[in-house]
Formats: sequence, C-alpha cells, structure tokens
Amino acid sequence: MKKFLILIMVLAMTLSLVACGGNNAAPTAAPSTPAQVEKTEFSAEQQALAEDFMSMAE
Repeated sequence: MKKFLILIMVLAMTLSLVACGGNNAAPTAAPSTPAQVEKTEFSAEQQALAEDFMSMAE
C-alpha cells in the first residue's frame, strides 16, 4: 500500500512539473509603435470613486 501511494505521489509531482514547465521558445519582438488606446469617458461617480481609492492608497 505504501509503495502504491508513493507511486501516485511521484506521478502527481512529475505531472505538476511538466504542466508548470516554461516555454523555451524565444519571445516575439514587441511592436515598434504602441497600440492605439481608445479614449474612455468616466462618469462623475466613477471619477469620485477612483479619487477616493487613490487617496486610500497614499
């Protein structure tokens, strides 16, 4: 029974290492120009909430 549990634990650890393994491919180059950002309109309530949040973070 102990050998069976050890085998299951070893398989679980091996699978977790394989699943969390990094990608060895070279990263693609970043675009030379930044992406266009849409201008977003915020309501007065949203702006007040953002200001309140930022004041708490200080």
